[in-house]
Amino acid sequence: MSRATAIVNKLLEADEFNAREWFLTPPTATGRRIRISYSTYTEESIEAGDAADHGWIDEEGVEMDPDEWDLEEGTTAAQKAAKFINDAGAYHASSSHFHPGIWYTDDPQVTDYGTGETEERSYHLSGFTPEEEQFIFNEVAMKI
Repeated sequence: MSRATAIVNKLLEADEFNAREWFLTPPTATGRRIRISYSTYTEESIEAGDAADHGWIDEEGVEMDPDEWDLEEGTTAAQKAAKFINDAGAYHASSSHFHPGIWYTDDPQVTDYGTGETEERSYHLSGFTPEEEQFIFNEVAMKI
């Protein structure tokens, strides 16, 4: 079934439906996750104003829902996500002002010193509430 057909079916069966949230959550994912993408750049691709390559490292995403130990410690999914993003060094938010749907990108890393090719990774929130996303934004982007 196509994503468009799935949306129509969901709209017909639900009183309230958040299409943005549905699109940001991959069909196989449950709970709150961080999806990781990459973009590589070469001198040529930079001159052309585009990435040489891009795609998903982990399209399904890394699970951020608290496990039993997190719950015992009082750690929330938003706290786990903020720590995960900070630990990855992804301090650059896609916007300087908060809004749901922001993603976070690390500094480009040289992957081939001979060609100068670099790679950057972006961390996309999936399944989080707007309040949780705001908390993550405050913990990551506002602490630089």
